[in-house]
Amino acid sequence: MMNDTWGMDPTGAFQWLEATLLSSFILQILMIILAVVAIVAIIYGMLVLRQFLNIYKANSEKVYKNDDEYMD
Repeated sequence: MMNDTWGMDPTGAFQWLEATLLSSFILQILMIILAVVAIVAIIYGMLVLRQFLNIYKANSEKVYKNDDEYMD
């Protein structure tokens, strides 16, 4: 008769780990929170990068405008 953990842990050495962590409701909640935090961090990073690129673009346009004034 096959046990319920067949294929995952045939030796049974990590049965305590499966019982405490893998089926833990708290761990699933923590993983969901981690995923949400990662998504928010990626979006925040993209917004900061866009702001930095806008500042860089404005500064480079200002430099080119100054070059035109000096050329006259």
